[in-house]
Amino acid sequence: MVGMDKHEHKNCCHTNDATAAPEAAKDPVCGMNVNVAAPKGGTHEHDGTTFYFCNLKCREKFAAEPDKYLIPIEDRVVE
Repeated sequence: MVGMDKHEHKNCCHTNDATAAPEAAKDPVCGMNVNVAAPKGGTHEHDGTTFYFCNLKCREKFAAEPDKYLIPIEDRVVE
């Protein structure tokens, strides 16, 4: 039997940090932290990237004008 510190199988109990999904993401509309495992506002794909939202209204705003919300919040022009 192989000891627990030297087991023979690969990728069964360890994650590769480079490919592991983040636990939280920032909502690109309002800047809130969102749990990526259960985003209350759902997700939206844009240019091959998945964005996570705190609520449905933020997701709808992003879907309508994604380029507007890809600018960092502090650099946005207030309308």
